[in-house]
Amino acid sequence: MPKYSVGGVEVEFPHPAYDCQLAYMRKVVDALEGKANALLESPTGTGKTLCLLCATLGWLEAKKGQDNANEAEAEGEVERANLFLMGLKESRTIVYASRTHSQLAKVVKELRSTSYRPKTCVLGSRQQMCIHPTVSKIQGNAQNQACRALVAKQACKAHNSVQEWLLANKQAATQLLDIEDLVRLGRNGGGCPFYISRELQADAELVILPYNYLVDPKIRKSMTNLDWSKCVLIFDEAHNLERVCTDAASFDLTSVRLSQCMAEVQGAIEHKLQQQSGPGAAMGEGDTEVESFRVTKTVLSNLERAIAAHDFPPNGDGVTFPGHYIFELLAKADITVETFEVFLDQLLAVTQALEERDEEAGKSRSTYNVPSLADAVKIVQRSLGKLSEQDPPMFEGYRVHISDGKKENSKFSRAPGGSSTFKRMPTLSYWCFLPGIAMRELANLGVGTIIVTSGTLAPLASFSHELQLPFRESIENPHVIDPSQVWLGIVKCGPSNVRLNSSYRTRDLAEYKSDLGNAIANFARVVPDGLLVFFPSFVVMNKCVEHWQLPSGGSSGSGTIWDHITRHKQPIIEPRESKLFAQAAEDFRAKLDDPAFRGAIFFGVCRGKASEGLDFSDRAGRAVIVTGIPFAMKTDPQVRIKKEVLDDECRKRRGEGRGLSTLSGDQWYRQQASRAVNQALGRVIRHRHDYGAIILLDERFGSPSAQNDLSKWLRPHARTFENFGGAAGALTKFFRGQVQVAGAGERKAQAREGNAAAAGGFSLMDAPALQEEGGGGGAKVGRGGGGAGGRGAVDVSGLSELASKFTAGGQVVRDGVGRQLSDVLAATKRRKVAVDAKKAAALQRAKATAPPKNAPAVRVMQLAKALYSKEDYKTFIVGLKGYKDKKVGVDEFARGLAAAGPADKAADLLRALEHFVRAADLQEYRRLLAL
Repeated sequence: MPKYSVGGVEVEFPHPAYDCQLAYMRKVVDALEGKANALLESPTGTGKTLCLLCATLGWLEAKKGQDNANEAEAEGEVERANLFLMGLKESRTIVYASRTHSQLAKVVKELRSTSYRPKTCVLGSRQQMCIHPTVSKIQGNAQNQACRALVAKQACKAHNSVQEWLLANKQAATQLLDIEDLVRLGRNGGGCPFYISRELQADAELVILPYNYLVDPKIRKSMTNLDWSKCVLIFDEAHNLERVCTDAASFDLTSVRLSQCMAEVQGAIEHKLQQQSGPGAAMGEGDTEVESFRVTKTVLSNLERAIAAHDFPPNGDGVTFPGHYIFELLAKADITVETFEVFLDQLLAVTQALEERDEEAGKSRSTYNVPSLADAVKIVQRSLGKLSEQDPPMFEGYRVHISDGKKENSKFSRAPGGSSTFKRMPTLSYWCFLPGIAMRELANLGVGTIIVTSGTLAPLASFSHELQLPFRESIENPHVIDPSQVWLGIVKCGPSNVRLNSSYRTRDLAEYKSDLGNAIANFARVVPDGLLVFFPSFVVMNKCVEHWQLPSGGSSGSGTIWDHITRHKQPIIEPRESKLFAQAAEDFRAKLDDPAFRGAIFFGVCRGKASEGLDFSDRAGRAVIVTGIPFAMKTDPQVRIKKEVLDDECRKRRGEGRGLSTLSGDQWYRQQASRAVNQALGRVIRHRHDYGAIILLDERFGSPSAQNDLSKWLRPHARTFENFGGAAGALTKFFRGQVQVAGAGERKAQAREGNAAAAGGFSLMDAPALQEEGGGGGAKVGRGGGGAGGRGAVDVSGLSELASKFTAGGQVVRDGVGRQLSDVLAATKRRKVAVDAKKAAALQRAKATAPPKNAPAVRVMQLAKALYSKEDYKTFIVGLKGYKDKKVGVDEFARGLAAAGPADKAADLLRALEHFVRAADLQEYRRLLAL
């Protein structure tokens, strides 16, 4: 393979690299060497993933070589073994994150084409990896709980085989196994894919995982064996990263979900009462727990009333408050800074009671709503913290929005007398509008370099502003193709000279829809093979298709406009339902290959699955049409509030007069639309030898600002056509030229350097984003999920004063019911405080006599150094690491220890080593050493 010196680092590349690939890799290496962040844009088809892998792994190899050169080999090996023994990972780790299952699989596929073979693991959820015949069929958090229960009982055959499989497959870490490989091996008698991937992560040099593993604090905290200060984080396909970050820190709590939580609490009460009345129950046993559950139910009822008590505007827009209002609202239900932990403990106890009830009844575990409510409370609790001493509390980047459900709920009933009534079903939303919160939390962990990359990041300045990170290295790469391989036309008029403009004012006009349809019909005749048509929204697409199918739809000649379009290409319309999308994609593939037609036409929407998750290379996508600029609805509360937040920040920064960069609400609004357009345009031109046309059927694309919003590599190709005939003629000439330059068969035979397109020129990349146990993407309470696991501690020191600002004189003003609840809650708290005081005292006593951190490792090292000579100690410690690395089995490890010296002198060491012996090996270890 060719080798290049990139920033002083030797990088092997699978084929001769293009200039833009070398420039990209140079930016990656510069960021790694300088421990700086990088914001890198490179068009789809330029080998971006391959460049990332080769540059980072080449740098990693160079660093490993430098480390070996800087220390004596024997002493260095002992030091690394000592670090391993202490539970610390001595090597650097590349953490590569992408959005979907298929994108992660593509990373592994690209890695296999390189010369690099790092120790690698791909992390996924049980939903993707479980092979148990029963548990694999369960959804959400219930699946996680069921799995853990079987593992605890050692009742899962696949999990019990994990260590045996790892010992028999010692080179698994360098075999570049993706999720599908692990699942296939597991089903053919191997171990559990989920737990094997976790074992491989412990010593991995390259960890490939979904975004939410990094941006969701709950999941990130579970990755305990990563030393973040030695990690490099890569976010690939990061054009949606802003939204992923804010979603992970936000929640929506619907009244329906709150009612379901109260029903579950009632179920837990009934279960405990039944236990009390059962045979053998002690008198009064469980009374305290039942009482605390009743308090919890009352708290939820009060919260429901507090949410519904707001005055909602008649237009259904809901009401919006500053972030700190969430504390005032929750305080009305006695959920305060001081009671967060008590309340969360109660929700956890309710979940455990429900699991206990279902297990006793022999039922399969259900997905409960209470854990997702707990996740929502944790988000509120976490927003009290600060990212630094100079920063305001995080809740200042939040807004509270309460809708009455009027716009979402179309079910109206008629009251007596014929008047309409509306059943109010409010939703409480706590939305984060600062994606930089998640990214700065990662930076605060000590991560040296964060690389953010995609084909559509521009304008880079605003992307950097949103993520609140300094990006010292940046690039907007050109494409690797020749200019003759792409045609870009902005068409202002249709065949009947009607102005093409999909703005709100004109998109419903019959003449506009008719001429748009006739324009598409004409282009469908000119474009060979696959044609993609993207609309601003499903609503616009459906209205156009319905109009084209009408007999009076404005078609010229016989038949409808729809008939004219489908005469040349068979149509596929993107479905709204995600579950139907895979079938639609398969239908497109089949129709594309139908010899009775000249290809197929796919109607989709910007920001949809097709525009962001399908690879339409070669004949699958010879042209893409975008019919309008996909501006988000200004009436959407999240859009409206986001613009207000940014405008408020602009005013604040201008007032400070420090020349700080700003991003206005209108700028953000336009950039979001342009990024969606650029993402859709990236569906064609998927590799060096591909070619295709881009057709923009909206006169607004002709403005200088709109053309400047196009990806940098596309701007030089843009041509504006004032009349339709000129555009159709130029497009026909383009495709004729492509046929003359090289026939389709010849192009197919050419190598696709740096490309991962599937055979046949069509690759489905629509798998859902991998999610960790019952979560990811934030506590979306209105969507279910959530977990009942342990909580990360939140520093709330000094926040009692803060909480008092949100109540009247430090006291919550309550009615009679509220005061009774306060008394009951206070009693419950007093009992808990008494118990906690005993626990605290015991904990202090334990701490006073507790061994230091890593005591087992320290003990082993002390005993071994006392027993062995310096040279024998080196041999011993390296041998122990070999066992921990699964390079030797317990029998070989034990034989080495038995030969170390007299058993009476080594007895203490052999017993201390039991701490590091795997549970499955412990009995054999004791037998071999006669312990």
